[in-house]
Amino acid sequence: MPISSQPDALFLPAPEFADRFHFPKPTSEMEVIFYCKAGVRSSAAADLARQVGYKNVGEYRGSWVDWVKMGGDEEGA
Repeated sequence: MPISSQPDALFLPAPEFADRFHFPKPTSEMEVIFYCKAGVRSSAAADLARQVGYKNVGEYRGSWVDWVKMGGDEEGA
């Protein structure tokens, strides 16, 4: 979910979320972990998730750039 262009994503009803992103909206009971390229937008996304009622929210603080430097897969988790 691109937080910079879709900040309302987690506020959407599940059917609208699925239509927009082509995967099911995570339930508020699921663990959600946010990351971004530099580490700033992931914090904003985590805050938004908490506002909408997600309880099990995590952030990869090292950023996508750090993930790749540490040997992470560039194609995704």
